[in-house]
Amino acid sequence: PINTAASSQSVTNLTKKYSNQSSSKSCSCVDDSSSQSGALFVGLIIVSFIPGVSSSSSTTTSSSSFSFLRTLQKKYRRYWIRRSARQIQKLRQAMDQRIDDSIGKNSSNIDICFVSSIFGDSEELADQPSDVSNVWIDGDAIGSTDSNMGANNNVAALTFRFFLFTNLENMQVSEGWTKIVKKDLNYRRFITWPKFMGWKEPQLQPCQTIFYFDGHYQPNPHKLHEFPAVAQAIQSSEVGLAQVPHPHKRTAMQEFSRILFKRKDIPTNVEASLKWLLEQPDFDNKCTLYQNAYFGYNPKSPAFQRAVEFFWSRYSLEIDSWRDQPLWCYTLQHEQLQPMLLLDEPNGLFEKDKTRTGHNDHRYDER
Repeated sequence: PINTAASSQSVTNLTKKYSNQSSSKSCSCVDDSSSQSGALFVGLIIVSFIPGVSSSSSTTTSSSSFSFLRTLQKKYRRYWIRRSARQIQKLRQAMDQRIDDSIGKNSSNIDICFVSSIFGDSEELADQPSDVSNVWIDGDAIGSTDSNMGANNNVAALTFRFFLFTNLENMQVSEGWTKIVKKDLNYRRFITWPKFMGWKEPQLQPCQTIFYFDGHYQPNPHKLHEFPAVAQAIQSSEVGLAQVPHPHKRTAMQEFSRILFKRKDIPTNVEASLKWLLEQPDFDNKCTLYQNAYFGYNPKSPAFQRAVEFFWSRYSLEIDSWRDQPLWCYTLQHEQLQPMLLLDEPNGLFEKDKTRTGHNDHRYDER
């Protein structure tokens, strides 16, 4: 475990150390405090032109300015809440339409592979893979009683296959999983290899669309009827990748600060990542962060293959941060790729399996 005070101090030091370097880059980064000051300045100017507000009474003007800005802030917040709700509704309607279209185009022939990975020192200490015995395996429903799963013949005819990468030969898994035992990976951070490079495994070559998910997630049983449409959309896209955007919309450096604050990595690793990223001429601190807990991709997409090969060429050196989000953020920016968007929980294709260990219990040592 890492000392919390030391980690907090590291965050402060790293922020000071790299803020000047970051600001010199040709990116559109705007500090929150400067944005607020700019808004206040503009607000004061607007108020000064409001009839009935005397420019000579500074106290009254200041008070009115803050009141005026507060009113604008509330209206702005309500506007974005309503707009977000409308966008979600449109996204869900578009998803329903894609499902209807996919049924008409016989997308049930798409072969979907679900891939996960669990590595550990022993079967007793490792996370336990989710139970997938109630999901269709090779076109057959096994013990399924969920009406949302069985009502759509398009899903029932679809081939769902599940592959689990692990170094634990005796790990017990539910019916439906195909274990791929890997003991010869020449990486200390071997758990990340299946996430980005698992598509190279010979057993996965027949897969037309792959959905990767971390060990503490599982396919949402109420959303299985949506997988055919999403798989077809991924196949049709130029990028061949679908992901969930990071909900907090952090910059890359803010994500590194959060990583240290949550003790998800050590300062030396984070500092190495920051140093390398800032040396890249096309690095933009405002690159889009995505959640990498689960995503879908076309393993035969040249754009996707190019991106993961670039990512792995750096990550596999194992001299930077363990956390893959910031480097993946830069990778997509470097390759000029914009993934399709997936919905997050609770409306997402995957959900957390709360009965098993998640990444909140994981810490990293001096490696």
